[in-house]
Amino acid sequence: MTYAQLTSEDLETYAPTVVLVDDQNRLLQVHRYSDLLEKANVINNVRA
Repeated sequence: MTYAQLTSEDLETYAPTVVLVDDQNRLLQVHRYSDLLEKANVINNVRA
């Protein structure tokens, strides 16, 4: 797990990436969440 400090401007365009590795740190999967966040922003804009 990692943490970051982001400005408000950075948060507007930030899209997390989750990397899953095995016991020997070999890459298993990469998940990019930009599409999911984009959909959430559309939903939030409709509610506003």
